Amino acid sequence: LNLEVNNNQLDIFLITRRSKNNAGTRFNTRGINDDGNAANFCETELILIYDNSLLFSFSQLRGSAPIFFEKKGISYYTDITRNKNFTKEAFARHIEEIKKDFNNICFINLLNENDLNEVSIIKEFENQIKLIKDDKEIKYLHFDLLSECKKEYYSGIDNLIIKLNQFIEFSNFFSYNLKNNNILSMQKSIPRINCLDCLNRTNLVQSIISWKILENMFKMLKIY
Repeated sequence: LNLEVNNNQLDIFLITRRSKNNAGTRFNTRGINDDGNAANFCETELILIYDNSLLFSFSQLRGSAPIFFEKKGISYYTDITRNKNFTKEAFARHIEEIKKDFNNICFINLLNENDLNEVSIIKEFENQIKLIKDDKEIKYLHFDLLSECKKEYYSGIDNLIIKLNQFIEFSNFFSYNLKNNNILSMQKSIPRINCLDCLNRTNLVQSIISWKILENMFKMLKIY
């Protein structure tokens, strides 16, 4: 997207990189594998370049819930294929891989606690979070998006924004002066978001986070 703001050029890019690990079609590949690779795992980066002199960047992650489960198609029941003790090692590997780039991770789980097929995933996911409760660099937030925004009344999303404000402010974003090659700020934390197939619900929340981050980038540029 190319714009002109305050007589300066503003370029906005959105890039998504999809992992080749544990790849597969939506209804056949879900959860994680033994190497800790989540199905449908993507990194999306928002990049802003202002006046060819300042660069801003913010990354988010999305992927299947990082536990072992299967759910063939839409109508079949969810099958948790390994208990928490046999999931622990793969879950740890998943976190280890993310921490190669970001020490602080905020898991945002959007699954529906009123859906029996999703409740079992929530339970096993939260079992893994409990096992690492002493890791202060890992945050976990469960937000039942479908219950909060019934019948497409998306005003309920404000409750999520309130809960995420502290994370967004702490996380910050990467900024870089292209003229003198100076790093001005770093992104400290990364959101790692899931619903069931990481489609509509995840899209909505990633979009909201991106808008909030974009507002903060504009504030730094004194664009209001």
